[in-house]
Amino acid sequence: MLMMAVLEQHTGYVLQKEILRRRWVFKTVVMRDTRRFSMDAGDQQELDEIFEVLRPYLRV
Repeated sequence: MLMMAVLEQHTGYVLQKEILRRRWVFKTVVMRDTRRFSMDAGDQQELDEIFEVLRPYLRV
């Protein structure tokens, strides 16, 4: 979870929305005000790697 906390410091609520989108809770990560935080390709790759580590603990 530490990896996720570090990434969240950089991306804010956008990360939480992206996680919920990947878990099929939301269809989009569009927010009213995302100018302050966003996820670039590197952030997406880092989240992919975190999900790989957490895969055994996630329900699909």
